[in-house]
Amino acid sequence: MEGQLEELSHIIRELFEYGPYALAALFLLYIAPKHTKRFIDCQLTSKKKQNFLLTVAICNWLVAFIMCFYIYNNWSPVVTYQGSLGKHSESSYFITIDPNSYIASHESAGNGDKINWQFAFISSGGTIKQNEAFKFTHEHNDTFNDYEIPVNDLKEGNIKISASPDDPAKLIYHGAQTSSILQPIASYKPERHPQAFMTAYALSPADNVRIIKKLSSPNSRYQIMGKRKLRTLNKVELRQMLQTPNISSQAERHINSTLNKR
Repeated sequence: MEGQLEELSHIIRELFEYGPYALAALFLLYIAPKHTKRFIDCQLTSKKKQNFLLTVAICNWLVAFIMCFYIYNNWSPVVTYQGSLGKHSESSYFITIDPNSYIASHESAGNGDKINWQFAFISSGGTIKQNEAFKFTHEHNDTFNDYEIPVNDLKEGNIKISASPDDPAKLIYHGAQTSSILQPIASYKPERHPQAFMTAYALSPADNVRIIKKLSSPNSRYQIMGKRKLRTLNKVELRQMLQTPNISSQAERHINSTLNKR
């Protein structure tokens, strides 16, 4: 039901953007043949009136064709490529900041301890450049790996990704023809502060506020950014952050969760 409502909302938005142009073009295509017929059937001796009807007919056809070309060029259908990122444990998380890439997750049916991840790559303006790619980040136990799948591979379809049975941090790419270990384009792991008392002063009140603001956000992407920062802090810094005035219950829960893992 939600998908149908989103699709309806998209159609309405498209009609508001291009609908008036389409109606104007249809109107011109309706009256242009009529003015053309009036010119052809005109038996008047007045040369001026004949020229006037001819000018009106030509202008109608010309404007109608220009508007049709504009609509065709700017109202191209959206192209979507979809695939699966596989079923993964709670140690894994996928994220993307690419404006044309989307990632969704839901509980795996019949497998309550797994999460099923899916992705979609959507074209902008109906066209996809050859150098574009679906880009995403896989986080596993505080280690981050960046990946990308070229558009040419997306066009082949049937793309599925799964965790390696031997090492869940590695991803197996199941393409249309072959399967292989998906090689990251970048890997990194946040550095942790040394467990020392003086590190309690490493974060300024402004830093605390920024992190807590992200943790308190209803946007899950912002929460992930805040939790990444929490993993770089030690117990002293985390406890210091819990003393922040007016801290939200959501941010407090994330901080305590990180503390319990230390």
